[in-house]
Formats: sequence, structure tokens, C-alpha cells
Amino acid sequence: MNYKQVASRLGEKDSDVLVLISECLEELGSSKQLVKVERGQFRLADKATKVLEGKVDMSRRGRGFFCSESLADDIPISTKNSINFLNGDVVEVEIEKKGRVEKAHVTRIVHREERFYAGVIDISEKFAFLHPDDPFMHVDLFIPKNSLKGAQNGDKVAAKITDWPATAASPFGEVIQVIGKPGLPDTEMQSILIEFGLPNEFPQEVQAAADRIPLVLSDEDMAGRKDMRDVCTFTIDPEDAKDFDDAISIRKLENSIWEIGVHIADVSHYVEEGSVLDQEAITRATSVYLADRVVPMLPEILSNVLCSLRPNEDKLCFSVIFQMDEQGDIKEYWIGRTIIHSDRRFSYEEAQKRIETGEGDLVKEVLQLNSIAKNLRRRRMKEGSFDFNSEEVRFKYDEKGFPAEVTKKVMKDSNQLVEEFMLAANQKVAEHVKTYKPLPPFIYRNHDLPDIERLVSLKGFVNGLGLRFDPQDRDARKQIKQVMTDAESLPESNLVQQMVIRSMAKAEYGADNIGHYGLAFEDYSHFTSPIRRYPDVIAHRQMWHFLKGTKGMPRERISVLAKHSSLMERKAVEAERASSKYMQALYLSTHIGKRFQGKISGLTSFGIFIVLDDNYCEGMVTLKSMDDDQYSYITKDNTIVGSRHKETYRLGDTVTVKVMRADALQRQIDFVLV
Repeated sequence: MNYKQVASRLGEKDSDVLVLISECLEELGSSKQLVKVERGQFRLADKATKVLEGKVDMSRRGRGFFCSESLADDIPISTKNSINFLNGDVVEVEIEKKGRVEKAHVTRIVHREERFYAGVIDISEKFAFLHPDDPFMHVDLFIPKNSLKGAQNGDKVAAKITDWPATAASPFGEVIQVIGKPGLPDTEMQSILIEFGLPNEFPQEVQAAADRIPLVLSDEDMAGRKDMRDVCTFTIDPEDAKDFDDAISIRKLENSIWEIGVHIADVSHYVEEGSVLDQEAITRATSVYLADRVVPMLPEILSNVLCSLRPNEDKLCFSVIFQMDEQGDIKEYWIGRTIIHSDRRFSYEEAQKRIETGEGDLVKEVLQLNSIAKNLRRRRMKEGSFDFNSEEVRFKYDEKGFPAEVTKKVMKDSNQLVEEFMLAANQKVAEHVKTYKPLPPFIYRNHDLPDIERLVSLKGFVNGLGLRFDPQDRDARKQIKQVMTDAESLPESNLVQQMVIRSMAKAEYGADNIGHYGLAFEDYSHFTSPIRRYPDVIAHRQMWHFLKGTKGMPRERISVLAKHSSLMERKAVEAERASSKYMQALYLSTHIGKRFQGKISGLTSFGIFIVLDDNYCEGMVTLKSMDDDQYSYITKDNTIVGSRHKETYRLGDTVTVKVMRADALQRQIDFVLV
């Protein structure tokens, strides 16, 4: 049919409508919903074929899957594609259905993010190939000899794709940086940053802009700020921390009321919106904490000097000052810009010593804050907040940067003291925004409700441990908390916590406030770490506009920056995990053949993941290596079972393994069961 025939069927005669119908037909033809038979003539596309846009998700084995929000499940991409695609590409596909089987055919690359690939260069007489570190990059890069930039055979380099002809099996590329010799910790950490598209060095103009900022505060800097320099103030941070972005002050008022100030480095005072420093901070969006280093969001002069709340120095802050009683009930609060003077820098260990012994300088202040923090925490748990004990793996290094010891960070009262007051400040800031009418644009830290399918999976696991859990129950939160409480006495308690975390949605930034499910807060933002998180800088700027009565950043802009910040946060987390995996493998490479006890942390169709008790390293026992029987993965029970002897392996089981292989470059550890 042509546009006139369509108009006739619709009973339309208006010339403007006829033009609109013609344009619509052309658009539907371009999107493949209609097929253009000849000029002006269209027919319906084959009903067995759908045209969709989404992303490519590659498996480690080189299989491509098409992902789209409009699909319930990912669809395999046909291996008979004429278009070359890469992991993460935004593509247009035709979904072809034959019976119950669906396959996606890539018809167009809509967008490919420009990125660099780190890997080892293999140079032959006439050309070279880069073997990428990225396990989801399924092809090598062909590098012409004139594009090596001085790289030698076997070097670890960074390269980018320059072209990928349809007839070529591999993309063409060029070396953009020689990183170093593979296997050295510094080389591999730089490679991980490149692999995940994270910046390392600051551009020259950004560093120069930071260096131009005066180190001495002027009268103009301090004008209009609440002076808190005479109030007892201190910081509590890790022993090796260099950026102290939050401090706590305390003083006694009348009638058993305490004034407690949460003071946050006023980054927005130094980083002007739209400046080169601001643009670089937006690009990075977050500091990255690799296993052996920090890659900061801001240049060191800002993060470690000007904005670091170092002791015995006047510092500019944005503060939330509470008036609280002994139970932690907030009687009044104030939000605004301040100037402070920290009296003491505590490490967590030093603060914990005062809590445990009742001795040392500022002990009364630390104990009082700890007492109120415990009441805040108790109330938060009662109102439905989850108690996730984060156990971070830490490494101690020898003089060459190789891991010599693996430890686990344990949350104690001193950690929780700081956490409770930071949570209170973040919550109060988001809650305060609602006092303005109409509601102004702001950035929130959101945590959505759990997905029901993930809760059903959690049910299968915890029911297998003898714990009761029904995700169909209306009060799932209460049941999840009860499961975690009941699991505390079980050896699988840490695993239960991990499975609960996996069942939760990912926390993200957004311009719409949907609350924070995990914390059980109706209002929550990130305000307390602007040195290392760009959303906190946005929150500071918006709040300052509200306090002054001026117009801040529009909602649309906040929404774009929130989405970008969430993306960069995910990349940073993935890079941090990769660096930890590398260090674990490097550590165990000196323990080949040794036996360790561990617990089963994951089960798949191809193997069993195990976390070692002594050093928290995680590796895999492949089903192929289990030669005493024929083992299979039983999906519905989430178990591995032998066909003859019915030997069964479940999550949380304690096993003894031997380290067979530890490949640091591949970040893989192989065990065999003893």
C-alpha cells in the first residue's frame, strides 16, 4: 500500500495528514517494521522477524548474546553474521524465531564506544597481533608494523581499533602506549585501568589548574561561614588514608543535648562548575581503589592537601550540624558552609582502642559519639535497615610490590561510629530538600526493591539450608532480615549474606527520589565524600543554591550526570575486583601444590568456586578435574551431584583443595579437590 491507500482506509483527506502518513511510512520502513517493496509502496514485515535495538554481551567463550530492556531473556546472536560486533556494542538486530528457538542477526552497529585494549604484543616478521587481557574481547587485534610505537615483542601495550573491514577476521589497530613488561604489579594495574576504560594520569591543563589554587585561605574564602574552629573536632580514617574528607565535632549543650557536627570537605568551593577541573571530575566521576593504589577523582593537591581535613589546619567545609539527645533523637539541625580546625587525626585502630580500653586523649568525646552511634544503629535496624558486614580483602606487599600477605578488613565499633553519622547526614540532606516548595532538582542515591526472580532463587538456596523464606510474602524485608538472623549461627552465614546481596537491586544515582531499600530510608543522597564521588559535588552545589535562594542545575542535567556517575561507579567496582583477582592469583602462584581448607561459594555447570579460609582467595575446581565420578550441575537444587555415588556438593560446604595453577595474567586460580 502507498500513503494514499492508507489514508483512504483511515478516512483521512486533509493534506497535512497525508504528508504525516507518508513520513510515518518512511520511518516505519527505516526501522524495519515495514518493508519497502518499491518507491512509495510498503508491506508489513514478516511477523516472525522483530527489529530491536540493544547491546551485545559476549561470553568468555566468544559467544555473543543480544540484550534489551524489552526482552525477558538474552538472545543468542547468530554465528552467521556478516557484521563484526564487539562486547558492549549498541546494535540493531532482527530477531528470527523458528519454532521456540530465537536468534538475533546483527544488521547494524548503532554505536561503538571508543576504547583502548591492554594486552601482550606478538610481533612477527611482517605484522603483529595484540592478545587482549579483556576476557570478553573474543578476537585479537591486527597491528601493522608501522603502528607499533616502539613496542617490543612480548611487551604489555595499550592499543585502539582503527578499522574492521567486513571481510577481515580481526580488527585493525594501532599501539597508543607501551605499558611495560607483563607480570609486574605496576604494569598489570595500569592494564586493568585501560581495560575498564578508566583514566590514570591527569591532563597537563588539569594539573596546572589545580596547582594555581592558593594554599593559604584568604578572608574572602572564610567570609560568610559559620566558625567552628573552637569546637572539638577530629577525623577517623584508615591507617593508610591520605584524603580525609569528613570530620566529626562534638560539644555538650544544656539539658543533656549534644551538638554533633558532620563536616565535609567543601570541594565545590575549589572546583568551579564548568572549569577544566570540573570537566575532568565529571569524566572520572569517582576515585578508583585498586588493590595496591588509589586513582583519585581530583588531583593530589586537592584530594590530599587543600580538601583533606588534616589536623591542626583551618579547612573549609560544608556541614550538617545536629542537636541530639543521648538516644540519638534529632531535636534541631543546621546545614551550611563552615570553617573548622581538626584537633586530631585518629586511625580506626586508635579510636577502637579508646572504645575498648576507655583510655587515651579525647576518650570522653569518642565514647560519647560511640554511645549515640550505637543508638542510631539500633533504631536503623529496628526500622528495617539491613546489616551487611562488608569484609574487604586487603593485601600487604613486599618492597617490590608483590603481595606477601592477605588479610580481611573487619568492621568494628570505630568504623560503625563514623558510618552512622555519615548516614544520618546523607539522610538529613535528602530529607531537607523536601522542605522547599516546589521540590527543586536534586541528586539521590536510590536502591530499588529486589527483583522477584532473584528472591525465588534466594528461596531455593536458604530453604536448602533449612531456613524458612517465602518471597511471595508481602513483607519480604522482614523475612530477609529474619533469614540473616537465623543464619548467624550457621557456618554458611557469610554465604547467606552474599546471596542476599546478590538478590538485591544495584544502588544507583538518579534525579528522582525512589528511596533506599537496603537502608530503609525514604530519602537518601550522597553528600559526605565529594573528594571521591562527583554526585556529592552536585549535592553540595545544589544545596548551596537552595540556601542562597538561587537557581541550581536543571533536573535534565542532573539526570544525565547521575546516569554517567552510576556507569563509572560500576566500571570502578569491576576494575577493583579485577585487581583483587590479580593479586590473589599472584599471591597463590607462590603456593602451588599446597593444601587449604575453604568453603564452596558458587556452583556452575562447569565447576565449583571455592573461597579459602586462611587467605580469602577464590578459585575453581572444574568438573573435568573431578575424575572419581561423572558430576553434573542440578539447576533446581543448585547442587553438583555424582551420577554413580551420588556425592553431592552444596553452597557453603567445607572442602579441602590443592592449588594446581595460579595464572596472574589471566586472573585465574585452579584447585583440585583433595
